Amino acid sequence: MVTKNKMFDNVNTFVDDFLKANLSGRYQEVIRCRYGIDGANPETLQAIGNRYGITRERVRQIEALALENLLKVAKNYPNLIKLMDSSIGRLKSVGGIEEEGSLLNYLKTSLNHGEIDARFANSIKFVLELSGKINRHSDNYDKDWRCYWYLGKDEESKAKGFIAKLVSSLNSKKNAIVSGNNFNEIFAQVTKQNNLKEETAKNLLAISKKFVTGPFGHFGLADWSEINPKTARDWAYAILKKEEKPLHFSELYKMISGHRSDKKTNLQTVHNELIKDERFVLVGRGLYGLKEHGLIPGTAKEIIAHFLKKHGPMTHKEISELVLGQRMIKPTTIMINLQNKKHFINTPDGRYDVREA
Repeated sequence: MVTKNKMFDNVNTFVDDFLKANLSGRYQEVIRCRYGIDGANPETLQAIGNRYGITRERVRQIEALALENLLKVAKNYPNLIKLMDSSIGRLKSVGGIEEEGSLLNYLKTSLNHGEIDARFANSIKFVLELSGKINRHSDNYDKDWRCYWYLGKDEESKAKGFIAKLVSSLNSKKNAIVSGNNFNEIFAQVTKQNNLKEETAKNLLAISKKFVTGPFGHFGLADWSEINPKTARDWAYAILKKEEKPLHFSELYKMISGHRSDKKTNLQTVHNELIKDERFVLVGRGLYGLKEHGLIPGTAKEIIAHFLKKHGPMTHKEISELVLGQRMIKPTTIMINLQNKKHFINTPDGRYDVREA
């Protein structure tokens, strides 16, 4: 449970007063613009320099001097120190590193603040960077990691090491995870191997862009098409997996189109993808299901032969029950196939068997 601290009821006002009391003129303006203290987007050195008609290097010098002066007086502001300490304590409790949104949400609750608006977020970032005890990783142009805060290189290295091991373990058991949804089992194993608490390990997942929750609630790696579908084939698999029953390709087409409203889907393309991918099994006229759901590929004749080879001679009724569980065909189709003397024979006791080649 997070204890609310009335001392921090208005972080925005506190930071605003702190700047006004300790900086004047251009020094204060540069800090406000660089950090977006008033709720605007933080500005670059070049943008600020252009506004004041000075070089970006001069802006950098002004910023450095302003931060140096603020750090000297920060110790005279108990609220500021407590906010810094609260953030450091939070990071220590979750493994020394945390995704920025998660940390801001914790502080929002801890400080009894309302919504996380730009002004609040930027004020917090300013205080944390001013402390010099917490580091920030920006996700600008980073395809692998989200924006996060961390205490030191050791904590960052351990976190990334854990993520790398988890990704490796997941990839080595991809088929089992995709078909069985046993991500949690692999996650628990890697967490234990790294001597981490479950909550700490879950927190570390949030800093990585490699994980994603798919459109139907399945969790896995973002580059797994079965979890994070992009093509018509990917979506067909994901939908059939969710529905757990065969669907006609025209129905699949409609469902895929609904999920991919921003991209045109072609009916024939969907059908072609189902035909050429071994994961999909044709079970009736235009009806497709997933092989991983226990469906056996092949024609009615091949399905009959499969069960006879597996179970030995069977009666017509026994064969029909098994085949109709695999294919949506007429019972007479099964009988017609059984009458094919090139492939099947009648045993003396009235059952059917496969004719030996």
